[in-house]
Amino acid sequence: MSRVLYVSQYFVSADQPGGVRHWQHTRALARAGHDVTVVSSYVQHKEREIPERYRGRKIVREREDGIDMVRTYATPDYGVDMRSRGMNYLTFAFWSMIAGMRGSSPDVVVASSPTLPAAAAAAEVARLRRARFVLEVRDLWPESILAMNLNAPPWAVSAATRMARHCYRRADRIIALTEGIRDGLLEAGVPAGKIHLITNGVDLEIGANPTPVDLASGQYVAKYVGA
Repeated sequence: MSRVLYVSQYFVSADQPGGVRHWQHTRALARAGHDVTVVSSYVQHKEREIPERYRGRKIVREREDGIDMVRTYATPDYGVDMRSRGMNYLTFAFWSMIAGMRGSSPDVVVASSPTLPAAAAAAEVARLRRARFVLEVRDLWPESILAMNLNAPPWAVSAATRMARHCYRRADRIIALTEGIRDGLLEAGVPAGKIHLITNGVDLEIGANPTPVDLASGQYVAKYVGA
């Protein structure tokens, strides 16, 4: 059994809008017998507000589905501009690092990018607590800044580039979400042996017993599942 510290600013459970990849991974780790602690923000990406039960609190510890949840503050009400988005990223990175330094020392720290400052903070927690560091790359930086049209100044793009390279160097293993991300990591000079491609999939336990839908001849069902 390993003690796993899983850092993701946007940790979405099954009853919330958004991707549930982290929720599924941590539940699978817990079922496998590992001691899992998740550090996330209570300010969710889709909602961008502080829920009433967390107001006035910077770090909150809870227990859900056999997992220790540590939810921290991050600035709410951010938009697409660089300033408000950057403050949201940096405040979570700060409080997630404080949360990560509390409690038992982990054997492994897993972090996800986005967000990059949170991944960099997790890398520092891994270094200080002498744990192995696994980085999941869901967005390439600074390419993502440019793609989101945040009108980032050159110094911000340069800082993001340096931060990303630092995380790549510190990581013992890097998970690439797509082949394109893997290719981007290779172009950035990351050794191929450090990169593992793990794409999104389907958790067959969710909806394992669906209710059949009777369709008349010629009818069909269209379902939107994109972002």
